Order: sequence, then structure tokens, then C-alpha cells
Amino acid sequence: MKAGRSLIVAAMLLLPGTAAAQGQNWYLRPTRIDSLPERVVPDTAAGASLDYDPGTCQPLFIDPRNGTRFVLQRDFMTGNGPIGDYAIEPPGRYGVNAQTLVRMDCAIGRPLGGVPK
Repeated sequence: MKAGRSLIVAAMLLLPGTAAAQGQNWYLRPTRIDSLPERVVPDTAAGASLDYDPGTCQPLFIDPRNGTRFVLQRDFMTGNGPIGDYAIEPPGRYGVNAQTLVRMDCAIGRPLGGVPK
């Protein structure tokens, strides 16, 4: 009984730290950015494999239409799979300012919208 309580207390102490490590904006719903591509692909020129683990976020995605790079800044798991927040290079593409990251469904390379940095 005492070990069970200790485990619960330890989990309560660790969970807030985990959320903070993931970034304070993990819970925000992304805002719509109409000019984002429908899909992006792993940046194989930077060494990413097309056979990547769908349970993780790739460090780099690329828009094959124009070469825009999506660089992973933070990621987290949800019940639906991995989600990542990406900076855009070059800055300003798709009308995304320097204070905004693009939230991505990493399992399928689909941009979801913008979230604060």
C-alpha cells in the first residue's frame, strides 16, 4: 500500500516537469494557415530516410514544391500519434512570422496550422 502511494506521488511530481520540457504550447489548437502545403516529405538530402518510424517526428521535412524546410523545435505524443512544432526556413514563407511554429502531424507529414513559439 505504501509503495503504491509513493508511486502516485512520484508520478504527480514528474508529470508537470515532462509537460514543461515539451514546451508550454503543446495543448494549444493550431490556427489555420491557408498557404501551407497539404503534405511535406522527410528531407532525404539532409540524411532523413523515407522509411522513418511513424511513431517519431523527423528532424527535417521539406516542401517538395518549393524547397522550404521545416525544422523540428519540439515534439510530443498524443493518442493519435506524434505531433511536432517546426520552424520554417526561410523565415516568412507561407506568411508564418518568426514567433510562430508550424504544428505537424508527423506520422503523415501533414501541416496542421500555426502555434506560438
